[in-house]
Amino acid sequence: MTYWEAIIKEMNELKTSPTEENLAKLKRYLVEKDGGTNEKHVFPYYASRMFLFLGTTGIQILGETINQTPGKILPTAILETLYFATQKKVKEIPLVNKDHPLLLVPVIDDEVAKLATEKLHELVSESLTNRRLFGIIINFMFQQEITSYEVNDHSLASFIFEAFRENSIKINKKVIENYQTIIQNPTSSEEDCQRYLFKHPVLIDPLAKEIIPKQRLGSDYITDFVIRKYNDEYVLVEIEKPSTPIFTKSNDFTSLFSHALGQVIDFQEWVETNIAYANNHMPSISSPSGILILGMMSTLTERQKKKLRRFNINNQGKVRVMTFDEILQNSMKLYNNIIN
Repeated sequence: MTYWEAIIKEMNELKTSPTEENLAKLKRYLVEKDGGTNEKHVFPYYASRMFLFLGTTGIQILGETINQTPGKILPTAILETLYFATQKKVKEIPLVNKDHPLLLVPVIDDEVAKLATEKLHELVSESLTNRRLFGIIINFMFQQEITSYEVNDHSLASFIFEAFRENSIKINKKVIENYQTIIQNPTSSEEDCQRYLFKHPVLIDPLAKEIIPKQRLGSDYITDFVIRKYNDEYVLVEIEKPSTPIFTKSNDFTSLFSHALGQVIDFQEWVETNIAYANNHMPSISSPSGILILGMMSTLTERQKKKLRRFNINNQGKVRVMTFDEILQNSMKLYNNIIN
């Protein structure tokens, strides 16, 4: 048995028993070592492949490891493994007969491919504020472009550019999909919705510049949050649950709706009455608009939808009622307009 075969055999054995000690040993093969071709071009790539046998756990480990250890081959080996996993493929080991009986080939399922895509997007997002990681990703893409130029395959570059675009704008597919998951989950609480919309106020208003959580209005009220727009207008936001009913069976507004709406009106009146105090906490605030978010448009009848639409028209935007799925639809339209 040759030297490289002995090392490959050891890696095969390490992955069959993924103890913490064995995973640590396997990670060490990810790092470029001084030595010959095997140490530089074979072992790191094969070690990356071995983590795919661990399924989604292996993808998580690869994503975390890329920032933990320096080295030239380490980033390339990991990035190539993750990228090929997104395509449900396995990268061939450089300079080695791909049909060698010792070389094991994992099967990549949809769950692993999906997580590999998410992990690569996370790394691209992180690279926007991490100079070292940005250099690694750009260098990796450049290397791949050189090797694939003759076959005119620019799929990796397209993937990376799309990831950069997605993570450079405040509203993207991941933000929208996660929001959709939350509002469609019957166990999601009002706090779950508040936290997510607080983190991504662009879902509510594309002109959101700043968000102020739990803004106190003296000792009388506490808003869910306040949005400050790029034109320095303020929006006072009250949030209920997606399951909160807007209408009764007789098509009247429910008491829950009326109470929540009254909260927004109280917020607005308090600011007008205490404008000097309000300006100390929210500079230049004047006659803020309000938004009440509750319920789901999909649960309303046509008659109820028309009544809610008329309610918003009559309020002329000073207090707007939005449903959670209306926000979802508006966000999808905004995102599609941005990328197209």
